[in-house]
Amino acid sequence: MICENEINGLLRGKLRRIEGEEWIYFDISSRQSLSRLYERKSMDFSDVKNLFYSWKDAISEAERYLLNPGFLSCNPEYIFCNIATKRAEWIFYPLNESVVFPEDLNLLAEFLLEKVDHKDADAVDVVYRFYRNAKDGTFLISEMIDLIESVKLRVSDPEPGDEHEEYVEEQLQIENSVSEEQPESLFERIGRLFSGFGGRKEEKEKESGFYPRDAPTGEEEMPVKSWYENSREEDSEWNETVVIGKNGEERRELKALQDGKVYSLTNLPLVVGKLKKEVDICIEDVSVSRMHAKFFEKDGQVWMEDLNSRNGCEVNEMKLEACEKVLLSPGDRIRIGEVDFIYN
Repeated sequence: MICENEINGLLRGKLRRIEGEEWIYFDISSRQSLSRLYERKSMDFSDVKNLFYSWKDAISEAERYLLNPGFLSCNPEYIFCNIATKRAEWIFYPLNESVVFPEDLNLLAEFLLEKVDHKDADAVDVVYRFYRNAKDGTFLISEMIDLIESVKLRVSDPEPGDEHEEYVEEQLQIENSVSEEQPESLFERIGRLFSGFGGRKEEKEKESGFYPRDAPTGEEEMPVKSWYENSREEDSEWNETVVIGKNGEERRELKALQDGKVYSLTNLPLVVGKLKKEVDICIEDVSVSRMHAKFFEKDGQVWMEDLNSRNGCEVNEMKLEACEKVLLSPGDRIRIGEVDFIYN
């Protein structure tokens, strides 16, 4: 069903046969996971509202196609968002109907409780109610929607559906020059009892029988569970002297070769892209995706990760696969989209 139909709110799957086994790939191009999108920032009431509206629409559409909404994965690693509209899309696991996996619902509840802006009383109220009900096994999607609407009514906001449509259209107009995505229509709200959410809890460092072992070669499609690290040997050709700053600390920099602008990589992790409010280093170039690459530290070393970018990343003329991670060395030549840098 999910491979043959465009179901709003659900990621489109594609069935592939590899070495006699069938695997499902999900298209996550131009999307970022919920956990990555809010890695370094908190969620206000607007963010929480958009998440639950998207969730409600996904439930409604799943039911319309006779799919059990209890098998929509609620793991923040596998909820993917359009970063322009903040619309979230879910993965449907075609599992045995008799199996229930409530762990993912608890993962989402704990994630939201950690990431919510604790200065935003309305957001905290909604998230805490969700957390409490998820733990008690009494979660109602309709209750969350009613609570959100009561907040909007109290602060004299526009009608939820109209306001949300206007927000989507406005964001898509802003991103029109770099995005080909179209606004999604909203469906009539359905309040229903929704408990026993699930999806299968995935271990981050282990391969699952549900996903392919190897990442795909193209940029547009990839398995959800395809995060892997490719370390490479240090290339002596590009080795340069490391600059030592005050107090003997290593100073890490990313220098643009076109204009000589220097970006500090001291406080990692950092995200590079062109969407100002969502990234740490803004590169205003048409070839750069809204969230393009990430620099992070592991075991005292700096790594770079492609964030499923449209035009890709290169390190020393080696093109990275979607979401591939690579260890950096001083003097490495880095290309983000069509913009060239050197790492020191």
